Amino acid sequence: MENKPNLNLVEQAKFPYLPNNAEMEGIDTSIEQHEKYKSLSTLGYLKDYRQDLRNNKTTAEAYLWSFLKGKQLNGLKFRRQHSVGNYILDFYCTSIKLAIELDGAHHYTQEGIEKDKVRDAYLNELGITVLHIENRYVFECVEEVLRYVGVFIPPPAPPYRGGD
Repeated sequence: MENKPNLNLVEQAKFPYLPNNAEMEGIDTSIEQHEKYKSLSTLGYLKDYRQDLRNNKTTAEAYLWSFLKGKQLNGLKFRRQHSVGNYILDFYCTSIKLAIELDGAHHYTQEGIEKDKVRDAYLNELGITVLHIENRYVFECVEEVLRYVGVFIPPPAPPYRGGD
């Protein structure tokens, strides 16, 4: 019998950030915010670096990508190594402004923690939610990782019924 971790028992340790209603309110979806984001996501000088990261992905990135590519997760398109400002995100879904970062050992050093705080604050200012997931959990319990990501995916809009 396979012993799989229960998300409810370990989510606080592995996935410390869950949104609350107050955090979800007031997200700026204005044209100005969109234009600001758009200009920040097309910085040409990062193109070669993004391509290099895509060609030399980590094993954890390759494995998680096999579950995200081709709109497999709730029909959402995720991009790999997508840049926003001077930062390159491991995975990003533009339609819901959700970034997934797979964190290796360097993210748990004092310097890594501080850099992540600065980066996350910048991305949060743009309305982007950043999820940090430790690399090993992608291998140990990918189903729980995908369920955790699903918490941040809004439900689909109800179908249009027409009429008055």
